[in-house]
Amino acid sequence: MMKLLEGYQFQEIIYQHNSTVVYRGLEESAALPVLVKFIDSEFPTLVQLARIKHEYNILQHIESLGITGVIKL
Repeated sequence: MMKLLEGYQFQEIIYQHNSTVVYRGLEESAALPVLVKFIDSEFPTLVQLARIKHEYNILQHIESLGITGVIKL
């Protein structure tokens, strides 16, 4: 398991692109399954940061049984 973010354990990379990586893992305190998307750059550009924030804002407003929602940015 990979340790990239405090409080989360990541088992695998499920998607990787030029600038982003999505991991499947667990939120440790509640043992809940999570997907976490990272910008794959030590110094992300303003465009990359704006894109992630825009995706977060969209996901906050989606109400669906198939999507549990976003936790935090």
